[in-house]
Amino acid sequence: MKRLEFILYLVISGIFICLETWGNTTPVRTGHLFDAPEVTMSDYTDFCRDKEGYLWIGTERGLIRFDGAGYDIYRHEEQESGSLSDNRILDLLYDSKGRLWVGTANGLNLYDRASDSFQLIRIPGKDFNGYIIGVDEQVDGTITFVLSGVGLYVIDDKKVNEMNAVRYMPQLLMEKEFNSLKCARDGKMYVGDHFGSVHVIFPNGNEKVIPVGNSYINGIALEEDGNLIISLLNNLYRLDTKTLKIENLQNWGG
Repeated sequence: MKRLEFILYLVISGIFICLETWGNTTPVRTGHLFDAPEVTMSDYTDFCRDKEGYLWIGTERGLIRFDGAGYDIYRHEEQESGSLSDNRILDLLYDSKGRLWVGTANGLNLYDRASDSFQLIRIPGKDFNGYIIGVDEQVDGTITFVLSGVGLYVIDDKKVNEMNAVRYMPQLLMEKEFNSLKCARDGKMYVGDHFGSVHVIFPNGNEKVIPVGNSYINGIALEEDGNLIISLLNNLYRLDTKTLKIENLQNWGG
């Protein structure tokens, strides 16, 4: 069994695991990280680790920062400027510039380490913050995210201390149905939709739609070799990024 498949098996089995690198050969101990009811009763949605060694864990009740011994919980506070825009964390990204991006059910937030607070990225022309269901970094460093019901956006951060969300490739097929995003090292982007297809978006803007299954795509993960694991509601598939061929992994655990 390949390493990522094994990790997915542990996660699906309810065992939380964190590895420093894919190539880590140190034995890994699994088990519960927390005992507090306000943490253990919540569903974990995503996690990432920053350069300081903190493990950031997204949940449906807030964002956890874990230092290996203790933890802090960040939540939306109605009267507090700089708090998260929503407690429901949908996606996390720690980018190549050392910035933490937090996609929530009510907007995209950028963490400011100096003030230990969050900046909400406004969506131009919209009277809502948006349901952010995918955040990733393109090979050139461009931060890209999926706004549910609309499509793709990118972050324009060329001006110091100013972040702008900019509409991106509005001509893409079925963009209102996009629900997941993964940017690959070869420059292509892979976007899942609600109907079980993956949209391969090439650097020149061309698009190829690959039917994978007949149910909602839950997420897309990048394997060490550059191929993708695609999770549907009831099955797993592998997409060969060179041939764009789909392999059904329904027997991957055997």
